[in-house]
Amino acid sequence: MSVTVVGIGADGHLPPASAALVAEAEVLLGGERHLALLPDVAGQVRAPWPRPMSSLPTLLGEHEGRRVVALASGDPSCPGSVRR
Repeated sequence: MSVTVVGIGADGHLPPASAALVAEAEVLLGGERHLALLPDVAGQVRAPWPRPMSSLPTLLGEHEGRRVVALASGDPSCPGSVRR
């Protein structure tokens, strides 16, 4: 299975190339807040990240063979929140 990951800003901004990938996705995965920031696309399935995340393989398996795009935010080298 292939999943395209698209970076999204805190305000929902997507560069044009990323916006095109999101618009063409059959399935869009992401955080509930990010999914809510984007306009609906007719026929597109939208699914929030599963809780617990360990069920992600099951969710992906449900969409085998479809164009799946996952929204991601933040710094990939710094998972979670940083406290100072």
